[in-house]
Amino acid sequence: RGLGDVYKRQPFDTAYLLDLPATASGLDGQAWVMEQQVGPVNWTDENPQVPHGQARLWMWQAALHGYDAALAFRWRAARYGQEQYHTGLLRHDGTAERVFNEVRSTIAEIKQAALPKPRPRVAIIHSYKDAWAIEINPHRRGLTHRALLFEAYRAARSLGLDVAIVDSTDDLTAFEIVLAPAMQISTPERVAAIERAVDAGTEVILGARRLVIDRENAWSDSPLPAGLSDRLGARVIEPTSQNLPVTIEPWGTPAGIWTDVMDVVSAEIVARYGGSTYLDGSPAVVTREGLTYAGFTGRESWQALLADRTGLNPIGGNVERFLRGDELWTIDHDTRIVTKSK
Repeated sequence: RGLGDVYKRQPFDTAYLLDLPATASGLDGQAWVMEQQVGPVNWTDENPQVPHGQARLWMWQAALHGYDAALAFRWRAARYGQEQYHTGLLRHDGTAERVFNEVRSTIAEIKQAALPKPRPRVAIIHSYKDAWAIEINPHRRGLTHRALLFEAYRAARSLGLDVAIVDSTDDLTAFEIVLAPAMQISTPERVAAIERAVDAGTEVILGARRLVIDRENAWSDSPLPAGLSDRLGARVIEPTSQNLPVTIEPWGTPAGIWTDVMDVVSAEIVARYGGSTYLDGSPAVVTREGLTYAGFTGRESWQALLADRTGLNPIGGNVERFLRGDELWTIDHDTRIVTKSK
C-alpha cells in the first residue's frame, strides 16, 4: 500500500518502506505509490488532520526515492460504505479540498525538476525467508529481521547514502558496499553471489548472527559465517544475546542487542569490544580482502563503520539528503521544507 499507511511513522520508516519495493523491477525499473494519502484517513484510533504541506512532502520524498508516480487516494470522498470520512482530493459534493492545489502544484514542481533515477552506492540484502527463520527462533525479545535491517538502513541514510534493498542472489557487483545485517540462511547460491561481489571489488559487510543455518533451518556444522569463514580469515565462536553496556571501540558506540565474538586467523581487526565488560578487547569487526564481519547490531555502530568506510559525516535530525546528478536535494521532515543546491 502507499504512504497513507505510514503517516504516523517516523520519516525514515517511510523512507525504508519506499526503498523496500523500489528496486523490485531493477535499478531502472518503475515504482508507484498506489495509495498516496492526502488527508485524514478513517481507520486509525483518532484520524487526525494532515498538516499543511505534508502531502507535498510525501510526494517529494517518493520522487527523490526514485518513484515514478503517486496515485492519490482518494480522488473524491466516498458517499457510501465505511470510508465516508476518508479524505479525497475532492469533497463529497465534488468541490476541491484544501489539499487539491497543494497536490497540483507539487506535481508541477516535480515534473520541472526532471529527477534522474537514484544510483545507490549501498545495497542491503533482504529476504522473507531470513525473516521467517529469525521469527521461528529469535532467541530474544526485540531481535527481528525488520529491526536488524532497519538499524543498518537508518545508519546509511543518516550519512546521505542512497540505499537499494535487494535479494541475496541479485547482481551485487553494481554497488560499492553491500550490507547483510539479517542474512540468517547460508546456501551455496548466496555464498557464490557474495564471493562474486567481493571478487569484483564490492565490500560486503555481514552483520551479527549471519549465515548460521541452512535452507532446512538446521544449524550449520561449518565454522560461522557458514561458507565464508575461510575467506574471512575468522570464525564466530561466541554468538550472544546481549544485555550488557558493550561498546565498539574506537568509536565508543553501543554494540546493540547481539554480539558475536570471533577467533581471528588471518583477518585484520578493525574494531574491538569495550564498555568494561568481559568482552573488552575481543575482536568486534574484522575484514579481509573486501569481506567484513561486524559482530554488532546497534545503529550507531553501523553508522560509525559506514562513516569510516565512506568518509561521510552524519547529517543529524530528521533530514534526508539525495545526490541527483550534480544537484543536492534535502528534505527536512520537521519543517517540511524541500531544498535544492548545486
